[in-house]
Amino acid sequence: MDREPSSTDEEIDLDWHKPYPINGVAIANAFQEIQDFAYRAFEVMDRDSDGFVSREELNHFLNASSTSLRAKSFIRFMLFRLDDIKKAFIEEHNPETDGISREDIREYFNGMRPQG
Repeated sequence: MDREPSSTDEEIDLDWHKPYPINGVAIANAFQEIQDFAYRAFEVMDRDSDGFVSREELNHFLNASSTSLRAKSFIRFMLFRLDDIKKAFIEEHNPETDGISREDIREYFNGMRPQG
């Protein structure tokens, strides 16, 4: 089900069209950038508004011509790690979904932070 574009959609669209930095992305910042992208783009990518971004929804944006190369690289990471991200947080509602929730994303990336 397609929704009417919101200001969030427009902001995400602008972000998706940002070029890669000239000097590349530092590895230390890459995971934070992917997490930030996932949070900002969540509602846009959750096309059926069920609270989960499914493999099908990620593939839709991965294959969209309007998605920038930078956003596609973030989406590829999310697809590649989808099962690990899903396991990061066990939802009480709808635990058998093929998608990831905001809580999954938060817990997955929190688990990647160095303990100090």
